[in-house]
Amino acid sequence: MKRIVSVSLCLLIGVFTVFAGGGSEGTSAVAAQSGPWQPAKDIEYVIPASPGGGSDLWARACANAITANKLSPVTWVPMNRAGGASAVGYNYMLSQKGNDYVLLAGHSGAMVSSYVAGWQHKFEEMVEMLCILAFDDVTLCTLATGPYKDIRSLLKAAQDKPGTLRFGSDQRLNSSQYAYEMLKKYAKADLNYVQYDSSGDAATALLGGHVDVAILNPAECIGQVNAGSFIPVATFATERLGGKFADAPTFAEIGYPQIVLREFRGISGTVGMSDGARQYYAELGKKLLETNEFKQYLSTNNLTPTYMGLGEAQKYATAEMEKIAALFKEVTQK
Repeated sequence: MKRIVSVSLCLLIGVFTVFAGGGSEGTSAVAAQSGPWQPAKDIEYVIPASPGGGSDLWARACANAITANKLSPVTWVPMNRAGGASAVGYNYMLSQKGNDYVLLAGHSGAMVSSYVAGWQHKFEEMVEMLCILAFDDVTLCTLATGPYKDIRSLLKAAQDKPGTLRFGSDQRLNSSQYAYEMLKKYAKADLNYVQYDSSGDAATALLGGHVDVAILNPAECIGQVNAGSFIPVATFATERLGGKFADAPTFAEIGYPQIVLREFRGISGTVGMSDGARQYYAELGKKLLETNEFKQYLSTNNLTPTYMGLGEAQKYATAEMEKIAALFKEVTQK
C-alpha cells in the first residue's frame, strides 16, 4: 500500500511539474505578444462607393502612400462595396464587428445618411472613426462650354426657371443633398436633382452636358478643372480654396452666409476592434500625413490636412452628424 501511495505521489509531482513548466512557457508567449500590436495579414480597406468618386480616390491615395513609405508590414487592399447611399459598405462593416483587419474610408458625406436616410443603425454603431486626417471642402462646377460661367448667373437662372436646371449629384440623403436643399431654401434656387451612383458618375454627366451643374469635391473634378473643361463657380467652404479653385467665391461672399458645408475624411475601423489595433491605425494615420506622397495628394486636391486621433475623432464626427441631421431636417421642411 505504501508503495502505491509513493508511486501516486510521484506521478502527481510529475504532472504538477509538467503543468508548471507549461504555465511558464505560456506566460513567456503572452509576454512575447504583449508589445505593440502589428497586423499579420493584409487589410481590407472598404470604400462604400463606386470607383472614381472622392472616397475611392482617398482610399487608393492612402494605400499607395502607405505602400510607398513602407508604413505597414502588410498590404492595404482597397475594396469597393457600393450601394444604398453607402449603406452596403457600412452594413458590411457591421457584419465584421471586432475584426482588426477590416477598415473603411471614413467620410462625413456618407455618415450623414445613417442619420437621415432611415438606416437601422447610426454610423457610430457600425464603425469607429479612428482618426480624421483632412477636411474636404465642396464645390459647384459648371461646364466651360455651357451657358453658366459664374454662380450668380447660375442662381438667377434657377430662380427664374424653377425646376429646369439639372443639378448632378451622387446619392440622396447625404451631405450632397443637404447642400442642394440649402441652395433651395436660402438662395431660392429651384434645381432639378439628378442622382447618380457616385460623384465620379456626376462629373461624367456634367462633362457630357447631361446636367448643368454638379456638386463635387476638388479631388473629383481637379482633372477637368486643370483641362479647362469645368469651371468651379462656388465653394461651400468658409473661405476660398487655393490653386485652380481660388476664383470660386464662398456663398457668404455673394450674400448667403447660411450656405456652408465642410466634409471630413479619415480612417474608420470596426466596432469592437482590439485596443492594440485601434491605437496602431490611429498612429499610422499620423505617419501617413507626414509622407510626401500623401502631402502631394492633399495639396493637389485642395484638402486641408488636420489630425484628430482616438476618441477625439469619434466625438467630433458624432457631434457634426447630430448638427447636420438637425439642419437637414430644417432645410427639408416644406
